[in-house]
Amino acid sequence: MEGRAIPWAGSQGVTSQPQSNPLPALTPPKVFVSYTHENAEHRKWIARLCSDLCTNGVDTILDQWDCKLGTDLTQFMENGISQSDRVLLIATPEYKRKAEQPTGGAGYEKLVVTGELARSLETTKFVCLLRRGEPAESIPRFAMSRLFADFRDESQYLGNLEQVLRDIHGAPTTPKPPIGTNPFSKEFRGEKQEVSGTNAASQIAPHKPPHTPVRRLLPDSRRSLTHKFNISGQVGFITVGMYEDGRPGEVFITLAKQGSTLGGLTDAWSITITTALQHGVRVESLVAALSDMRFEPNGMTENPEIPFAKSIPDYVIRWLAMQYIPGYREAHRPGQRT
Repeated sequence: MEGRAIPWAGSQGVTSQPQSNPLPALTPPKVFVSYTHENAEHRKWIARLCSDLCTNGVDTILDQWDCKLGTDLTQFMENGISQSDRVLLIATPEYKRKAEQPTGGAGYEKLVVTGELARSLETTKFVCLLRRGEPAESIPRFAMSRLFADFRDESQYLGNLEQVLRDIHGAPTTPKPPIGTNPFSKEFRGEKQEVSGTNAASQIAPHKPPHTPVRRLLPDSRRSLTHKFNISGQVGFITVGMYEDGRPGEVFITLAKQGSTLGGLTDAWSITITTALQHGVRVESLVAALSDMRFEPNGMTENPEIPFAKSIPDYVIRWLAMQYIPGYREAHRPGQRT
């Protein structure tokens, strides 16, 4: 079953970006799904949920695709729960009944879960997704005091899925703001100042949204890709260093004729692109901002995929797009580009 990628949607159904924009984690969060084999419809719903989780960046462990004939189910459940970052308990009346029995798969999972809960009562590792029934008749006693996600209304499925994904990825809709400076701190040093009337607004610091860009450097040893270009006789080389997952993290542009003003500007442009990539700027954003810049040297090239370049930056950014943006090469073949 193919999962679907959901947009970040606000309460009014308007697509928006998450509050923070960190670089994607190299290792996706791992989730184990615990449920009862009640009927074919329930198994199909579970598979759809897990496919949607996988499509949206969650490494999901599910017996339907992770177990083979001969698999030790007890070991599978124990390893899945202990090695996962989060465990989703699909709550139904049948799930509660079996989880509170001393035998069976759900009963064994309950023993593992309660053991981890006993070691850390403050853990948020275990999350109930209420699929059917009222909470009291579907959620096991060991999880009754914990917040759960309500998946009973199928028309609200995507909204509930986004809620769970935000929680797993640590991207809340309303993140807690940073703690600012106490506007009355001078009073404790004997420097009392009055805060009243219209002066209050100027003396109390306004809230400012957090914005702390983080630069992620490449490892000392990294894979790279080098490309030779020729634009109207101006020969140069593009070298791209990549992160472990294949994303570009640095770009060097070397011209055959060094020491010129053009060479210096090209070096500065390389540093700018590299810095942007290492601060999480997507290649798509760079292409939108930098392609189609027109200045000399420009003209015909020896690359059949980019037969004409308006400038060196135009050539470099379009070549990067063809390497690192899925579908760009197909959509911008000669004769199709406007």
